[in-house]
Amino acid sequence: MTKSDRKLRYKTTGGGADLVPVEILVPRADRELVLQFAQKLRDKHRAKARQAGDIKLRLLDYPQLKLIAWNRPGKESIDEKDAFALYERNWRFVDRDALTRRENSLITRLAKKFGHGVMNV
Repeated sequence: MTKSDRKLRYKTTGGGADLVPVEILVPRADRELVLQFAQKLRDKHRAKARQAGDIKLRLLDYPQLKLIAWNRPGKESIDEKDAFALYERNWRFVDRDALTRRENSLITRLAKKFGHGVMNV
């Protein structure tokens, strides 16, 4: 996958899907202030999206999730709530030894967020 393809995917289905680029002219001395403010706005937006459960997970980033989402052809991403439901429903097919550290922490986070700390498996 080329760099431009990765950028396009990030802007359309990834973490930047609902963010827009802004170009402004500011005094050189105030550049850092503007960048810090923009970072705060992004962080606030992402925190709000996380609370609402609107975060999309890329299936390619989570190998076991991708395997249990086999019946969703053409889907590159999935909502957190749907991911948690898939893990619960198909836990018997998840190879726990093959879970990456990142995917393991995702499952823990989803269980806390949607399952009150537990998974019904």
